[in-house]
Amino acid sequence: MLTDVVMPETAAKRSPIICASCCRLRVVFMSGYTDEAIVHHGVLDSNIEFIQKPFTPNALVRKVREVLDSELMVSN
Repeated sequence: MLTDVVMPETAAKRSPIICASCCRLRVVFMSGYTDEAIVHHGVLDSNIEFIQKPFTPNALVRKVREVLDSELMVSN
């Protein structure tokens, strides 16, 4: 799942975080804010996968590949 960290129209802002921690769903969070700012303000844990906007299609593909590969390493 690719989802934005800050979604003001969404009442359940934490649901992707909960889902990521409760099941095997791999989630990459994105934001225009830096990852340091988001972690510092308690929005995301430091171990959550994150990509900062703006990003290129190639950067997104690399991030998704990294996340999927890390899941394979954990399950092996």
